[in-house]
Amino acid sequence: MITRDYIMRLIRRFTQAIIKILKAKDEQNFDIAFDEIKKVYNELIGIDPMLINSFSIPQIIEFLNKNPEYKKEKGLIVAKLLKEEGELVELKEKDSERSLALYLKSFNLFTELLNDNFNDAGNYLDDINHAANRLKNRSISGEVKYKLFRYFEVSGSFAEAENILYDLIDSEYPGIINEAEQFYNRLEAKSDEELLNGNLPRYELNEGKQYILRKKIY
Repeated sequence: MITRDYIMRLIRRFTQAIIKILKAKDEQNFDIAFDEIKKVYNELIGIDPMLINSFSIPQIIEFLNKNPEYKKEKGLIVAKLLKEEGELVELKEKDSERSLALYLKSFNLFTELLNDNFNDAGNYLDDINHAANRLKNRSISGEVKYKLFRYFEVSGSFAEAENILYDLIDSEYPGIINEAEQFYNRLEAKSDEELLNGNLPRYELNEGKQYILRKKIY
């Protein structure tokens, strides 16, 4: 009961903070938004944001594991704060490299905490999608591209998943041809409506599968 009450208070306080951050961002009061993010880190997460920015994902997970009963909730808050900070940097400073690093860390932390089960993302799904869309056309590692490929498939953005799949094939990502064949097999089980909603009509799916089969032969 104590744990549940604490988590509910944590979520309420974070919700109040996010409202302030979004309001300040809309009004282009970027310094106020950055100050509110720093407050959330210090008061709710118990860490200086500069440390989080310097930490790797394993180091963030190690820090969160100090309170395992709150790990997921606090971790998702950190991932959202990283995404918000990335957006603020993008809007205020036009620093694409710094914003890219923040989006990258946000996306990687979300995927680590959710373990590809994006149906559990709840209110954070828009944040994951925002970060993913900022990353998809950037120069990123094959490992992150593969995570993006899995995310877009699971979230129903099949055409986006296919685009990234082709990038992975071009870069000869290990095991990607077999993964591609499984991808098209999974999509074949979808209804025509689901495929259209994912911007990948069945005839394009079939073309993609034939391409992969030819790649396997040659």
